[in-house]
Amino acid sequence: MIKHVVLVELPEEHRERGEEILAMFRQFVQSIPGVTRVEAGEDFSGRCRPYSLIAILEMADRPALESYSSHPEHLQLLRLLDATECRRLVADFEVSA
Repeated sequence: MIKHVVLVELPEEHRERGEEILAMFRQFVQSIPGVTRVEAGEDFSGRCRPYSLIAILEMADRPALESYSSHPEHLQLLRLLDATECRRLVADFEVSA
């Protein structure tokens, strides 16, 4: 299993887009093959600063991650993130069963 972790820092002028971004992440479990679970939310503790949005996606395997990367819905999210000029931090790691 692969864990795909995304941290997003939205500029102040785009904070209102946060829920839209989180909803897009959450939809991936239903619309992108190989994505088996999604958890997404807003950091309430402030310990993740400057990042405020967090998404953790689980995928079946590395080929699923590769497929996700080029999936049209993921690319649509990337365009939205680029439009907000946000900063992102992304990590992928493999979890053994």
